[in-house]
Amino acid sequence: MRLIPYKKAALDKLKFAFAQDEIQPYTRDIKTALDDMVRAGRATKLSTQGKGYVNRYRVVLNDKDGLLVEVTPNRPDNAKLGLTMEYTPAHLDKSERAIVVEVVHEILGTDARRLLGTVVLLIVHIAVDFPFDIDEVAIEARSKSTCASWGKVFGDKSFLQTQYFGSSASDSQVVAYDKGAELYVQLAKAPATTTKLFEYDEEADKLGPRLRLEDKKTLTRSPVPLHDLAQIAAPFRGVHVYAMVDAEEKLKSPLERQTLALAKAVGLQAALNGLDKGDREKIRRKLISCQVEWWDATTYSNALEKRLKATRLFPDDAFHPVAEREKLAKSSSVKSTDRGDKKRKEKLATKQRPGKKKPH
Repeated sequence: MRLIPYKKAALDKLKFAFAQDEIQPYTRDIKTALDDMVRAGRATKLSTQGKGYVNRYRVVLNDKDGLLVEVTPNRPDNAKLGLTMEYTPAHLDKSERAIVVEVVHEILGTDARRLLGTVVLLIVHIAVDFPFDIDEVAIEARSKSTCASWGKVFGDKSFLQTQYFGSSASDSQVVAYDKGAELYVQLAKAPATTTKLFEYDEEADKLGPRLRLEDKKTLTRSPVPLHDLAQIAAPFRGVHVYAMVDAEEKLKSPLERQTLALAKAVGLQAALNGLDKGDREKIRRKLISCQVEWWDATTYSNALEKRLKATRLFPDDAFHPVAEREKLAKSSSVKSTDRGDKKRKEKLATKQRPGKKKPH
């Protein structure tokens, strides 16, 4: 179980696809490569019941993570996408990320690089962890109109564990949650073998306060090609994080105290939504001075492109618009021709240069 570094954006989930027209000529070879992996014990076949693809595989990456591959749509005549791949880059170390690249190239064959330049994104999750408890902060996402929360009640106190900003059915949702609590639950469910107990001790040492903010982009209704990332909203747009201890110092009126108490139970966004616009903006103005110094949403505005490039899966030119790619290719071709002409001229000049006479 690998945790992402504090304050560094990570790609927590990635699902991409290839157009049916593009991948169809390679489908037979792709399935053969995957079946070979199954026979070699490197992959397993998954159930296709209720799924949109005839063939589904899980390729082993390490003892816990795998690459999900779906190929051959159930209705190929109506399908726009012929092959999907999904995995969790944040769970992998450098050597394991290299394995993903090798495996994907093995599956796609000799045209892998070109095909990977044509993919469209279906799901991308950007996550950032911070060494704080979720109850130390108050969070709102002003670009989201809906919100929800999940927590637990002990005695007369309510403890928030997860806050959702934006509908789960929308193309973009932000989630704030206690990652440490989630990992403890996962570890507690692990079989009590000696190996697992050692793992538990090792992981428990790492689990201090861990607040995770995660921006989930679901693009399945309108898949986005790599060269058009600009149409995807920047991660964490409109997200503000305030220190609860500072807010308690600033919010003094009865309404403000009531709003703050409600925020501790159901989240700040829900508490603010219950106020009229005037009171809501008044409280927001007071909260400006309570913003934590460790959060700035603009820091992660380019995180999506950076993290996608860091996978080393996709060619760099895939992130350029088609017209720009053609321009770069033409420029590269001209430079190559210029270099060739220069070498030919130098070679010709060398041949024409009079040499020394050989002694008799």
